[in-house]
Amino acid sequence: LVSVTLLDTIYVAKLFAAGEVKKMWPVKLLRKVVSIVVTILFSSVIKWLLIPIDCLVSNEPSLSAEIHGPGSPCTPWAIPDVIVTIPTLFLIAAYITFAVVASRLSFAASPLADHPRAQATGRVEVRFA
Repeated sequence: LVSVTLLDTIYVAKLFAAGEVKKMWPVKLLRKVVSIVVTILFSSVIKWLLIPIDCLVSNEPSLSAEIHGPGSPCTPWAIPDVIVTIPTLFLIAAYITFAVVASRLSFAASPLADHPRAQATGRVEVRFA
């Protein structure tokens, strides 16, 4: 899913750079995939990113158990676990920022704006914005 999204993003960027905006299916595909990642997969992605520190709030084995062996205590802030924990926290912050921005830009405030290049042109659409 991530690789399809990245390839589609590159393809859409090249289309717009070349000034070729007649092919709208890549833009529609990108919009749908981003909306799925931001809405349906949001909790799953956050849970996957929280795996290094999940042992602080649950009894599930975590990254500490993988590094130090089964039965080891939860130590996400100790060396070498912190090498994975800190970048993961940055990824969480980046993903939440991406999700907020993408959801703001991807979802039309107006129920009439289904077209990817729709703009508020009338009184009804401005009212829903």
